[in-house]
Amino acid sequence: MISDQILEQLKALVEKEIERGARQGAGSAAEGLNQTIRRLRTAEGESDVTGLLSSAAAAYAKRIACLLFETDLVKVATFRGISSAPAPFLIHDSPSLLSAIESHDTVVASATARELSEALFTATESSTLTEPKAYLVPVVVHGSVRMVLFAAEEVQPAFLEIICAVAAQRLEAMELESAFRAVPNHALQHDAPQYDAPHLVQIGGAHSASPKWNELDAAEQTLHLRAQRFAQVAVARMRVDRNDAVREGQQRGDLYSALRPEIDAARNEYKSQFLNGQSKTMVDYLYLELVRSLANDEDRLLGSGFPGRLT
Repeated sequence: MISDQILEQLKALVEKEIERGARQGAGSAAEGLNQTIRRLRTAEGESDVTGLLSSAAAAYAKRIACLLFETDLVKVATFRGISSAPAPFLIHDSPSLLSAIESHDTVVASATARELSEALFTATESSTLTEPKAYLVPVVVHGSVRMVLFAAEEVQPAFLEIICAVAAQRLEAMELESAFRAVPNHALQHDAPQYDAPHLVQIGGAHSASPKWNELDAAEQTLHLRAQRFAQVAVARMRVDRNDAVREGQQRGDLYSALRPEIDAARNEYKSQFLNGQSKTMVDYLYLELVRSLANDEDRLLGSGFPGRLT
């Protein structure tokens, strides 16, 4: 998760750019960036973040495309300054995109079909660029690349990196809030508060509002973040190392049978690290990540043999 310290550094950088822009007669553009950051930090959903990201980025590059992933397939969510959306293509068809995903850092690539993929090169009309290079800026959410911003022609990379960092921060916050609310009607662990209804939690026989993310202390929040990162890394490793098994499990509606050794090992490790009594608010983030990342938000695809949420 992006820390308050990093956000303060981003804020300082924005203020510096505004000050410099004002001296150069471009203060309005920098102020526009500040407004975009405020809007990103109050976005209500991922589609809002994606839309704001691409529209804001269009002020700092002439050609923009926001790239999302479904397993190893790349799709364009939004775009600006190009005539049509690129057709879906495989991640491995684009070495520069793969590099951005693996490094979690901005990649400056030659604007060629070999580097970008034939689909991205053609759709973004890269053959007509006056500057034959492209930038790929990853949006890293809890240690995983959620999307990548493609930019070409008159690119101002410092501004793009700022808005991508703020977009990541908002996506992290939304994901944590959603995950923390996602386990009603379930005892999350032995001796943990029993969720009797979506918005109630029983503690010592009395009912009170269930704890919210911002009500957790710093140590508890840190533990939740560690647990979520563990889940994301474990599931990402399954997706990369056992991609054929993932596809087979999705097609058969039985991911558990296809990935049983990996899922069981991850469940055992998760239970040992995070469901060992140190937290009464812990969520089975591993289950949530399996459903989100492998089962396309349909828990039935885990299969009838899946043991269920960890407790």
